[in-house]
Amino acid sequence: MTPRARHAYALLAGTVLVYALASAASGRGAGITDRLGLTLVRIPAGEFLMGSTEEQDQVFGTRFWRGAPPEDDERETEKPQHRVRISKAFYMSAHEVTVAQFRRFVSATGYTTEAEKGGRGGRGFDTRRVRDGKTGAFESDGRYNWRNPGFRQGDDHPVVLVSWNDATAFADWLSRTEKAVYRLPTEAEWEYACRAGTSTWFNFGDDPAIVYRHANLADPSLEKAQPGHVTPQRLIDLGREPEDGYAYTAPVGRYQPNAFGLFDMHGNVWEWCRDRYQRSYYHRFGPKVTAIDPPGPESSDDGVDLRVLRGGSWYVDAVNARASSRLWDAPSDSFCYAGFRIVREL
Repeated sequence: MTPRARHAYALLAGTVLVYALASAASGRGAGITDRLGLTLVRIPAGEFLMGSTEEQDQVFGTRFWRGAPPEDDERETEKPQHRVRISKAFYMSAHEVTVAQFRRFVSATGYTTEAEKGGRGGRGFDTRRVRDGKTGAFESDGRYNWRNPGFRQGDDHPVVLVSWNDATAFADWLSRTEKAVYRLPTEAEWEYACRAGTSTWFNFGDDPAIVYRHANLADPSLEKAQPGHVTPQRLIDLGREPEDGYAYTAPVGRYQPNAFGLFDMHGNVWEWCRDRYQRSYYHRFGPKVTAIDPPGPESSDDGVDLRVLRGGSWYVDAVNARASSRLWDAPSDSFCYAGFRIVREL
């Protein structure tokens, strides 16, 4: 499946109800900084409505799809909307894990990422290759790994081309180093933290025209660097929309945070979550049932192990970066548009 096909599975944002909004607003940014330099924000316990509704689907499809929207069966992955309770507060890293932070892990442990093993490589981006009338192309090749995604990155950029397994190894090392439990967020924790009490498509509202203030997504910056990539995407008006300033990944924390003090929850890079992906997983939750700390399904569809990614990336438009948007892939695969952030348990 191509990246564009995968990204098209994104759907509508859900409605959120957070019981602890007042305390969250007053305590925005409260947290700790660990020895690795990760700034960890305290996320309060509370409840919210996860996923999207049929009504939101209709509104979004009518107002914003420029081309044919995804097929109905592709949009079911975010439905039905269901109530979730996050029963315990937790810390979440304010930013995506950076290149410098991941390098410290590698230096301390001698860890070899899956993309580096046996010259396997990952999915990078060749900025000079011409394909299908576009300048630049995604390709899987042994030369691509977290040290070389195909474009230049600084130490303060989010690390990419790390698999789910690599991210989990990082969390395990950090747990040993800090004598605390670090892990990837569950999908429910991720969406709850992203929404930060909002009930809109994005944690900054419903207007894609202001996304450049809040997220690094595909926009005129990418189109200027790589002509032909942005034009076919939905929700992008190259003649009117301001630039977000970055063609590829941006340094973490360059855009406005959400109400919890978390940066880049929309865009920059897709973020690995702990959960397995199962297309019909949301259907097990009834309208009168509150799911408490759902851990995700025990298995993926058809016996294939797939893991969830959230948030969108520098290569997708706002449709695919909504709070309820979902992506999935194998835990051993790595991409130049996917990284992670971390949770620390209280």
